[in-house]
Amino acid sequence: MRIIRLLALALATGVAHAQGGLILHYPLTGNAPADGIIPDVSGNGNDGKVVGAPQFTGAAGLRLDGVDDHVALPNDLMRGLDAITVSTQVLVRAEQSGNYFIFGLGVTSNADGNGYVFVTGNPYRAAISSGNWELEAESRTDANLPRDAWKTVTYTVDSKADTVALYLDGERVAGHTNSNRIIAPSTIGGGSTPNNYLGRSQYTADSFLAGSVRDFRVYNRALTEAEIAQIQPNEENRRDVALASLTVVNVDDVRGNLFLPDNVDGFEVIWTSSDPDVISADGIVNRQSSDVEVKLTGIIENNGREFTAKVRKAADLAPFEGYAFSYFTGNSRDGERIYFAASEGNNALKWRELNGGRPVLSSTKGTTGLRDPRYLEVWESHDLVNWSAQRHVLVSPSTAGNTWAPEAFYDDEIGAYVVFWASSLYGENDGSHTGSTYHRMLYVTTRDFVSFSEPQVWQDAGMSRIDTTVVRDEANGVYYRFTKDEGARATGCTDIIQERSTKLRGPISEWTQIATCIGKNAGTTAVEGPSIFKANEGDVNGGDKYYLFVDEYGDRGYVPLETSDIAGGKWKLPANWNLPRSPRHGTVIPVTAEELSFLSGSLS
Repeated sequence: MRIIRLLALALATGVAHAQGGLILHYPLTGNAPADGIIPDVSGNGNDGKVVGAPQFTGAAGLRLDGVDDHVALPNDLMRGLDAITVSTQVLVRAEQSGNYFIFGLGVTSNADGNGYVFVTGNPYRAAISSGNWELEAESRTDANLPRDAWKTVTYTVDSKADTVALYLDGERVAGHTNSNRIIAPSTIGGGSTPNNYLGRSQYTADSFLAGSVRDFRVYNRALTEAEIAQIQPNEENRRDVALASLTVVNVDDVRGNLFLPDNVDGFEVIWTSSDPDVISADGIVNRQSSDVEVKLTGIIENNGREFTAKVRKAADLAPFEGYAFSYFTGNSRDGERIYFAASEGNNALKWRELNGGRPVLSSTKGTTGLRDPRYLEVWESHDLVNWSAQRHVLVSPSTAGNTWAPEAFYDDEIGAYVVFWASSLYGENDGSHTGSTYHRMLYVTTRDFVSFSEPQVWQDAGMSRIDTTVVRDEANGVYYRFTKDEGARATGCTDIIQERSTKLRGPISEWTQIATCIGKNAGTTAVEGPSIFKANEGDVNGGDKYYLFVDEYGDRGYVPLETSDIAGGKWKLPANWNLPRSPRHGTVIPVTAEELSFLSGSLS
């Protein structure tokens, strides 16, 4: 695994300023403020405060996680205003779900909005209201705001002219006049508005903004269409910002293939490398016998940005002489944390719980458990002891009701990891997820566990499948996958099945079933949560074996099955074993003697 460092560049947004009436302006393209205070560059002292842990990414703006990140704006921002213009550049990520506000100025009472000005993207609309949603003077379009693209959203209210208007990228797209619901912004809350936010709604049940913002402005008057056109970035500005927004994850500590984006903000990116034998133009890395620096250049419309990639020398791995086991233990808050165990020497059947049987990693994101309807939790380490900050990563589509039992396996064919999991998928119009459905296995690909491809259905058998685990027979290049078949109609029992293929990402038709009812045939009761791995050479039980750990959830907990013939599909219980007390889903990886000693000593 790799430690991630994001490049960031402070850049002015390069757009003109409408003259007069600017009472608040946050460019949001600089470095993170040490004190969490966002300075108001309009000169009016209307500083904001960072809430949560949003990322300041330079020209790419302020990145909000969609969980709790937002900017708290000053209280009473609309006091004395007969008119207002609020404008910001925003990128709403594909993961955004539910009701949300891009910005909202106003009042929250008893968890509901009670007077506010807001803009949202589903569909793209804005409103001013003296109370709740029933009193909104709405300006509405029929289309959603495009996802994963920078857009400038602007909303104006002029109570004296009895007019409201909504703009997208400088063009008026909605608005109306002569409505008895159009009010002066100053009347909201009697001028007292303690709930003014960027990235958050006045309705506490709404979602937070999952996206990025920059160039946030508030004026004490309604700008004209000509003035609004002035504050839009032109094509050259957009290109320059896109170029400055380019990032290459891990560029200063390259240990594997790189994700080189081919599109930023709608601009095509062409990459060149000063040494294609070390890093190709599509990010394939060939580590050398010593550290090497390579110049990578991302080019947008004949303008380039250069990165110095520091490629670490190829690792000189010692033989594997032990195993590490990471797992969670149950459905409770304590259970949905990451626990570790280490083998006692080179013995896949004898284990010792680490850290006194206490969790090593705990989620602080989302619901603070490990399982989420659509997200995965990611930590990274070079030594299995010192871990990075957690990342809360959306992978599942909006139709997913759950994201269970993720696992990652490297695919040589594409030079990237395939991350797969089980999701129940509902209809596009079934937002409450009440319809009939079943589990499919989905996957995405990634090189850095930061940028992911769009999710694809991997296994759809017309009935539920969950908990896939994969191993590759390196001698012949065959992949074997083990999956909990919950349908039983095709196999005769609800149990683990075994399939084989030479294409890891191949559709279900390219996989051949070679075993069913694996647990039952080995003498277990009902099982789930399989985890497959190859024994190390020198394992005291024999280096030719494969082990399939399964959760006998109604009886003994995790139990091992073994075989010396992975292609044969015949599994049995060994005579003796000593596994950790209560794993549920988990993964076993081989480690060197040095790694085993460090892990065991550090987490004893």
